[in-house]
Amino acid sequence: MSSSFGQTDLTAAQPYWYERIPYAFSASNLAASGAVPIFAVQGWNGGGAPSTLVSLREVTVDPWPGVIAQITADTQTYRPYVDSLAHQRPAHGAWAAVRNLSFQLSNQTATVLPPAGLAIPVLRGRYQVAIWQMPAFERLLRGTGLSPTDTAYLDALGFGTDANNQKGWYPTPISAVIERTYANRQIAPPIAWAQGVTATAQSSTVLTLTARPNQLLVLRELAAVAPPEAGVTLTVDRDNDAGHVVLPADQVGRDGVDCFVPALQHLTFKIQAQNPPASRVPLRLTVWVLSLSNILRARLGLLTEAGLQRLLGTSAGTKFWEDVQVGVN
Repeated sequence: MSSSFGQTDLTAAQPYWYERIPYAFSASNLAASGAVPIFAVQGWNGGGAPSTLVSLREVTVDPWPGVIAQITADTQTYRPYVDSLAHQRPAHGAWAAVRNLSFQLSNQTATVLPPAGLAIPVLRGRYQVAIWQMPAFERLLRGTGLSPTDTAYLDALGFGTDANNQKGWYPTPISAVIERTYANRQIAPPIAWAQGVTATAQSSTVLTLTARPNQLLVLRELAAVAPPEAGVTLTVDRDNDAGHVVLPADQVGRDGVDCFVPALQHLTFKIQAQNPPASRVPLRLTVWVLSLSNILRARLGLLTEAGLQRLLGTSAGTKFWEDVQVGVN
């Protein structure tokens, strides 16, 4: 099985406010009535009002009949059959949690292919995990609990904390947040890099993209084509997070995977093969180059309320900070 989502990835993502990381898995010889865990994380918010939302999304699994994906998000458990998830067209559901999230696959072919069921030789798939530092409005919407500071910010902006009396256009969906506060800060066309690269038995660096001062890089897409028997692996190092993204090239494919991986220092792309192929591996990636705004700096912890007060004045700086924390900006 390839690298899977875990506590280390979650911890590395938290300082970047919002992130979507792609993963791939491959399980062998899954016996009838057997199960294979994909990932399980818990306890990342600690006590008090939870701030980090973790969501499993865009799940794709080989459509074997009788295979169930069991997903537990906090107190809810979901059991969709994987053949109801369109093959190579990821399910766009988002199973979101603030306390515990787990994903496993179970082979229940005995219920559809009696009497003994079917042992599945190889079961493969992909998924995304999104990690988001929820603004106060999102916590209010989801009913996950507000801190005294959240309540103070909401009251200061005139929104209140009564979930039965809220303005309908808040919180802003994350898709709109990306369009309004990330995509609009691009200072150049996206870096669209595509070449054939040589994969060897040793990990080698293909490309390093470095952020200049006051810039943010965001990996948006990664694609590669390689035969499964070559065992080609793509790795992305982000800032101080070595091996932050690890994907088998044959499961990425020419259509690629969508992602949202921010970096303040660099994105470094590496390739390695268990059985190096004779031909080069086609590799494609897309990276946004952004100029940081005060909103993004505040989200990323690069700018504090006191810093905004120095820039904008006490009253305006406080109002700006409250807008960011609540989710108005």
